[in-house]
Amino acid sequence: MKDKRRFTRTPFDGEAHLTAQGTLFNVEVLDLALKGVLITMPPGVTMTPGETCQLDLLLEDSDIRIPLAAEVRRVERDMAGLEFTRIDLDALRHLRRLLALHLGQDEMLSPDEEEE
Repeated sequence: MKDKRRFTRTPFDGEAHLTAQGTLFNVEVLDLALKGVLITMPPGVTMTPGETCQLDLLLEDSDIRIPLAAEVRRVERDMAGLEFTRIDLDALRHLRRLLALHLGQDEMLSPDEEEE
């Protein structure tokens, strides 16, 4: 199972904004999956498991914004693992497309080619 999970994660090259504790921060996304993300925590910010936040992914070279409601699941050193708790349908489509493109699974993009 762990090996499978590694393959479903991908780096993210765009900009990411985290709203936590009533403040907006720029963060770096270390890896991204359909159900969650690993980010660097903003300097001087302490996050705790169970804390809710909002992550906005801004795709490079487009005006697409993917809003993701999340909850902190784990904190290690200067990183936080967030689990997505609410994703609207448009955001889910953009996220799936982004992951498919990064993972080289173009067949996920076209319903006509989804036979597996």
